[in-house]
Amino acid sequence: MGGVKSPEHLENLGNIFKKFHSKGDGFSPEARAKITQGIVNFNIKTKGKKVVFTNIETQEILTFISMREAALKMNISRNTINKHVLSKEPWGKYIISFII
Repeated sequence: MGGVKSPEHLENLGNIFKKFHSKGDGFSPEARAKITQGIVNFNIKTKGKKVVFTNIETQEILTFISMREAALKMNISRNTINKHVLSKEPWGKYIISFII
């Protein structure tokens, strides 16, 4: 497909692209939202780092499926979680670790 294109060829390609983009992909906004949410959930469950907070005093264990979920639920930043996992320092009354 290299080389110089004639004006007719370029116009033909432009028409093909216009047709392709005007058709859309056939998904309704609701279907698109479901597909997107499914992909997000799949990625979180399969690619997320599972985080465990262990209470030093009561030995209660809190498990989260991702650093993002842990950060939101525990009101802590992902950077702070990572720092305490690597340094093994307690965060308040919790020891934080990853499940591999």
